[in-house]
Amino acid sequence: MSHFTIDKPRVNAVIHELTRRFPGVIVADIWETHAPLAIGVYDQLVAACADIDPSDLKAAIWVYTRQRRMYHVAVAAEGAMRLNLDGSVYGAVSPEHAVAARNSLAEIDQHREAKRVASKAANRAKSESAKSAPTKGHGNGHATPSSNTPPPPLAPLATDTQGRLTLAGLRQAGAARKAAA
Repeated sequence: MSHFTIDKPRVNAVIHELTRRFPGVIVADIWETHAPLAIGVYDQLVAACADIDPSDLKAAIWVYTRQRRMYHVAVAAEGAMRLNLDGSVYGAVSPEHAVAARNSLAEIDQHREAKRVASKAANRAKSESAKSAPTKGHGNGHATPSSNTPPPPLAPLATDTQGRLTLAGLRQAGAARKAAA
């Protein structure tokens, strides 16, 4: 597959336009229920949307089908049916695609959990450093003593070959969070 650049505002504008042209098939709101799209929907889009640059359509469909959790939920659902742009049924989602969607959901959830843990750790470290920062004193001209020792460094978390957090990494982060509490 050739590489392309994703310009988020432009991609979102294309998705909104596709939502306007194909209501009930393509949705703009990332939290709305999505419908699995037909295999080869890109070719249908190029034919139906001659006024939109094909590279913009490609980027929009890539984002829509790969970066939206609700799309994966729809594909992973038991008995899910794929839709053509006109809303007609293309066919059932294959078991292989449903399994791939479930795996993608697990990766998305793992990534979100890792970000949540990291954010919580960063917030905790920020609040701890604010507590241990030297103060101006009590108005008597003398500074109050404070501890200038930095928090201990966090051990690197286990990641896979693509740099994503693994289950072991999540466990490490959870253990570090518990130890810090």
